[in-house]
Amino acid sequence: SGKKYLLILDGMDKQKSFNEIEEYLPETGGHVLITSRDAYWGGTQVEVFRVENFKREESIELILKVTGLYGEKAEANQLAQELQDLPLAIAQAAAYIKEAEISIGKYTEDFRKWHQALW
Repeated sequence: SGKKYLLILDGMDKQKSFNEIEEYLPETGGHVLITSRDAYWGGTQVEVFRVENFKREESIELILKVTGLYGEKAEANQLAQELQDLPLAIAQAAAYIKEAEISIGKYTEDFRKWHQALW
């Protein structure tokens, strides 16, 4: 009952999609973070913050800082390119690399393989 939460709805491309699930979301006790490429969210209780893509150097810096793999700058550049410098994708990838204790190159290789299979 006293627990806090953060619910992330990633890639909610249309406000209409949100409106379809809004009634099922908890109203108290935590926060909901929505990522969307749709800039218009008028008529809802949503507070909009515009976040631009990282510049390539920002992507590389975050990957290297989180992973500690400073010797893999070229690999970090390739990963940033694959992830289109999207801040949330960069942060999630870097955290996974650190947690899984794999190289940036290995993650990029796996990402390419799975990305193609999923698309």
